[in-house]
Amino acid sequence: MKIDTKVGFFGKLFLLPSLFSARKNPDGAKLADLVSASDYAQWQAMKAKYIGRDSGIERWRPLFAALELYSKAIKKSDLDSKASASDTVRELAKRHDIPLNKVAYHLQVDDPRGAIKAFARSGPNDLDCFHRAVTGLESELPLIRARANAWATGDIDALRTLPPDGAREACLEAITEAGFARQLGLSDLPTRVRDTWLAAADKALAEHAQSFAMLPLEALIGPRSALPQLRARGYTVLAPDDVSADDAADSVPPAGADGTPR
Repeated sequence: MKIDTKVGFFGKLFLLPSLFSARKNPDGAKLADLVSASDYAQWQAMKAKYIGRDSGIERWRPLFAALELYSKAIKKSDLDSKASASDTVRELAKRHDIPLNKVAYHLQVDDPRGAIKAFARSGPNDLDCFHRAVTGLESELPLIRARANAWATGDIDALRTLPPDGAREACLEAITEAGFARQLGLSDLPTRVRDTWLAAADKALAEHAQSFAMLPLEALIGPRSALPQLRARGYTVLAPDDVSADDAADSVPPAGADGTPR
């Protein structure tokens, strides 16, 4: 996704102080003033373990503090994607002169300053996001590692059965359901992003005999999967465990009613 603003380069620079101020709690409030005593005690323990000494973060909104904690914990647990599969695929495509089509949903923000002010006035209800992050992070890290290992080894059954990342889902919901998000049209943003990708997939499959696409795992498995929409469009969708390697190598994709390979 790309967010377009009707301001030039220098205008965007002038927005940076506003963005940083929007990250902070209004009226100078601290996390200890906003979250429950038990959540704050958990926060202090998690902060000491994964973030370290940082007094400034105590004035951040719970959402941003939770996301920073999540990010630091992922990195400290060696679960961040330093060398992602997408980088390898792009390099191989470049080496073999295969054209790349980058799909991005453009969200036009006509009044970025107004959007930041709206965020400051009616920011997300992020206490549940913060609670899930500080109380569930330690138990979710093994699940995140299990998902990463299942992805790396192609364990489809494990990927289907492992529960979603609760803290991440709670924080995403806090953003998309906030009042300012609805004003900007962000409440249905995941659906818009998915529909943009589906339109690009239709175009690629109509124009090329073979196409290869990359999607994040949550776009293939789970409630936001794009696969049901592909099936609804008439495509035959096979999971890796639906067909043997020999069958896949020998098979030819059937054509749709218009002759387009499915």
